[in-house]
Amino acid sequence: MLNFPPPPQPPVDASQLESLADYYRSLADYYRRASEIASQQLAHVEALLHPNEL
Repeated sequence: MLNFPPPPQPPVDASQLESLADYYRSLADYYRRASEIASQQLAHVEALLHPNEL
């Protein structure tokens, strides 16, 4: 993932549950997007490997 930024850092004061929930929400969004990008890249590579199957 060439230009995909790293995942967000956890909150410094993790004792506040709202901050922790926001952190995990942003982490889930990050990995959901990373999965979408990886799936797109995989489809592209598979199309290059098997051009006759289109």
